[in-house]
Amino acid sequence: MASRFLNQSQRERYEKVPTEISEYDLMQFFQITRQDNIFLKSFRGEHNRLAIALQIGIVRFMGFLPDKWQQQIPANVAAMVSRQLDSDIELLLIYGQRDKTRTEHLNVILKYLKFRRWQPLDEIWLLPWLLDKGMEHDNQPILLRQVCLKLGQEKIMRPSIGTLERIVGSLDEQLHQETYRRLSLLLTEEMKARLTQIVELDDTGGITWE
Repeated sequence: MASRFLNQSQRERYEKVPTEISEYDLMQFFQITRQDNIFLKSFRGEHNRLAIALQIGIVRFMGFLPDKWQQQIPANVAAMVSRQLDSDIELLLIYGQRDKTRTEHLNVILKYLKFRRWQPLDEIWLLPWLLDKGMEHDNQPILLRQVCLKLGQEKIMRPSIGTLERIVGSLDEQLHQETYRRLSLLLTEEMKARLTQIVELDDTGGITWE
């Protein structure tokens, strides 16, 4: 069974909108562009346009849309987006009262951002890429962050953190095998024989041969 290496607090940081977002990220991901404004005008209702603008920013920033995201909007994000739209953030309370509406909106947002949803078959290309990264270092939290960045670059909406934790946690045995395979390609038969001799233990003394 693949190891779970995140504690509950770490896992929650991957599942929720951060409570604080830097000014750089605010300008990078939540600034409404002219093209965004054109897109937003296709939605009826001020509350819908506000909610869509926030979701666009969150998906750009996080690579996915957390559950109950409406309840997690940081104050500086709320202020910036509502100011750009000249809207009241309280309108968010009446957004998406039907599950179908929220799902339809998210699908349209993903299409607009040229994102697609994660598919189980994505593991086929992700694992070799991740294996190469793991050969550089096998720190699981770092590898997890790199996976999230890679999915964002590929414009694939991130699956649940449990799925990614399982994928990263399953690498250990594959890394051992890949390390052995790569080393084997570098070793001549003579070198293999000498290494075998070095690690053989003396049956009587329990020491290695010089």
